[in-house]
Amino acid sequence: MARLLALLLLWPLLGAAQSAAAKPRKNLVAQAAAAAPQARPGDALLGREKGEVERCFECHGLDGEGVAQGPESIFAKLAGQSPAYISAQVQHFKRGLRKNDSMLITARNVSEEDLRDIAAYFAALPPMKASERGANELGARLISQGDAARGIPACASCHGEQGRGLAGSNAPRLAGQALRYLEKQLLDFRHGLRREDAAGALMGQIARSLSEAEITALSLQLSAYPNTPAPSP
Repeated sequence: MARLLALLLLWPLLGAAQSAAAKPRKNLVAQAAAAAPQARPGDALLGREKGEVERCFECHGLDGEGVAQGPESIFAKLAGQSPAYISAQVQHFKRGLRKNDSMLITARNVSEEDLRDIAAYFAALPPMKASERGANELGARLISQGDAARGIPACASCHGEQGRGLAGSNAPRLAGQALRYLEKQLLDFRHGLRREDAAGALMGQIARSLSEAEITALSLQLSAYPNTPAPSP
């Protein structure tokens, strides 16, 4: 009985000791997490130099407006695009989820740090300039309203009003993007050549529901929209 009484008296002290022993372990975990190296934000000034080294400007242009082949560019315009989106797309090329031989070589050779800086450079440029031609009623209606009867959502629901992007969204800015590039991406989605994530699967479904004429109309209209700051959600 005496031993039992002593144990009951000591029990609160034992619990306190165990709790005290656990706290240092928790503190060590928190300290280790705080001490872990954090990726620094991209540096646009460094990105200007690195973009030259990685030959990004040969296709996308020093101004991020794409290099023209014929009347306009077939390459993506990157000026004012989300840096997170630019970085994600390079990773998709690296993993083979998007197909382009030149981009595959670049993606395999650029480091994560250099990619952050290059993406920051393009993102800091004035947003893509609109084409002077291409505005049309069919494209504008699909962008703002979609076609519910065919299960086609409005482009604006993900890409923002007139394709100008949505703050906090992972979807790219499309206003002012190169017409021929837009057309090719919609066709790539249709044929399963872009399958990077759930968004890619959704875009594939949408592209397969669009006619050739609608793909052209959408591309023309998006390329013709001027860029203004992306509206807040």
